[in-house]
Amino acid sequence: MEKKRVRRTANCSENKDCISELPDEILVSILSRLTLREAVVTSVLSRRWEYLWASIYTLDFDHRKTSGKITLTQSIKLECPELTETERKRYVNWVNCVLGQHRGTTIDEFRIWFDLNKSYARDINRWIKFAMQKRVQRLEIHLSGFRPCNPWPASCYTTYTFPYQLLLYPQLCSDIPWHTFVGFKSLKDLTLKEVNVSCEVLEYFLANCPNLERLVVHESEHLKKLRVVGSSLPLKHLWVSFCIGLKSIKICDTNLVSFKYVGPTTRLLVNNAPLLVDVSISHGMYSNFMLRQLSSCFSQLQVLTLSKWHLQDKIKRRLFTGLKNLKKLVLEIGVKDDESLLLFTPLIKACPYLQIFVFKVRVFLVIANSYIYI
Repeated sequence: MEKKRVRRTANCSENKDCISELPDEILVSILSRLTLREAVVTSVLSRRWEYLWASIYTLDFDHRKTSGKITLTQSIKLECPELTETERKRYVNWVNCVLGQHRGTTIDEFRIWFDLNKSYARDINRWIKFAMQKRVQRLEIHLSGFRPCNPWPASCYTTYTFPYQLLLYPQLCSDIPWHTFVGFKSLKDLTLKEVNVSCEVLEYFLANCPNLERLVVHESEHLKKLRVVGSSLPLKHLWVSFCIGLKSIKICDTNLVSFKYVGPTTRLLVNNAPLLVDVSISHGMYSNFMLRQLSSCFSQLQVLTLSKWHLQDKIKRRLFTGLKNLKKLVLEIGVKDDESLLLFTPLIKACPYLQIFVFKVRVFLVIANSYIYI
């Protein structure tokens, strides 16, 4: 047995490159676990590897993973708008170049992360069409918006808006054959950060993506209301943050498991969501009002996170009746140096089966008639 093992090793060393003998599917799977730039670099290894990278399943255009080739720091944005625009064009050209060479029929993940505004809408729209054509499963568009100071023109910082027409009329896309469109039927995870999105767009995704389980919306100025309604929806996880124009959220007759909200007080209706066990509410004022709107599902909650609270929101035990199944409680509060934390005692007493308690305190100090955190 020992001799046979040595003989096999010798044969492998004679061939010099055993990895290249693996099937394309395995090699592409390996390359898909590398960063995009690392995968592209393998094209110089040999003729066998020249175009393998072009079939990878993960297209992650996160500018932070570009080894310093494309950088856009806050100081650059403030001091040199011309350089900022140059870096944006370099990023767009990089994405377009890669997509133009991609040969795979499907992709698991497509991620855009760079400071782009509405002046690049044509390119961004084309990228979304590409993701649709490739039956993407995880789509993230993070445009890391930056609001520069004057004298920059408004066009430099106006946020990109997700086009509803693109979802309704994909046949108008002349650069992609109509028969290749399947919409977002394969989409499982959608993240839109610093992208203006309307309630109609989100309702389209919820109604037309039979596999969509996770939805994240961050800093959308156009979003006025959000409706997650219907037992047929596959959505399991919903995260909404810093949508300053949001007036109401309605969650009814769904299979939602977790819900996270960060932002100002808004109207929240939760009704008949029997699987909802994990809730996180993070904002500064009127916390009791938000919690009253959640009281209908208190009895089923297992994890509750309350962040950025202030002690002017008086905790009343009757508000928390029904937290009988709560196992984990996370509190992050802001207090002034003369306030007592005993005000939270009723909340803790309302959780008879609590197993994990995380308590984070940020203290306000009065300096020059102003409050500051420490």
